Amino acid sequence: MSNVDFFDFEDKSTDFPFYKENNVNEKNSKIIILSSLFLFIFMILGPVKFYEGQEQIILFLITLIPLLLLTKCNLSSFFRKLSLNDIRLIIVSYIGYKVYYLIIYGLFQITNYTTTSAESYFQNINLLTVIVNLLQIFSEEIFRIFIFLILMYYLYKYTNNRKMSIIISTVIMLIVFGLLHVNTYGYNIIQIMLFQGLGSIFEFAGYLKTKNLAIPILIHILINISSWFQFLI
Repeated sequence: MSNVDFFDFEDKSTDFPFYKENNVNEKNSKIIILSSLFLFIFMILGPVKFYEGQEQIILFLITLIPLLLLTKCNLSSFFRKLSLNDIRLIIVSYIGYKVYYLIIYGLFQITNYTTTSAESYFQNINLLTVIVNLLQIFSEEIFRIFIFLILMYYLYKYTNNRKMSIIISTVIMLIVFGLLHVNTYGYNIIQIMLFQGLGSIFEFAGYLKTKNLAIPILIHILINISSWFQFLI
């Protein structure tokens, strides 16, 4: 594949896994990814209720196990050691999100738009909630990668256009990820799509650039930690 097919901001020494490789054509590989996506969405939006921490642990397992099956327990195509540039990218992305958040929140205040708070999400913060939150962050980022890669596979298969496949897959992924927060923030669609949907591009952009899943996970953790402190203050 020519470097012309890459965006300028991308690390051109590596590419996204699976979407154009032969093993994606195997029926079992697609079933694994699609089954994980279906179960994840059902867990979030389905009628089943769980005790504290149970849902996050199950979400973690239904994303981690398929990831291990797809990679045959070799996660090097998804996770790599962080470099100094990666750490800078994490910091810049986190700052970018906070600036974006303040701008959107300020516009909501100016226009008297009513936002929905997720106070129950931040109540009773203890060691258990911290652990299960970390598991949930991990599972959410794998879920997003699965959506992105399965869309990339089908779009690239029929268009053979890598850049267009990335753009469309990313947009759809952001919309789906945002809508999964309706149980947390109610049907405040504008807020959800701006914060949890479009706002999460600051996390995912790190993956688009480096193809290293550790980067969006760490950005996500920083955002959640700062939200905890903001709520406590």
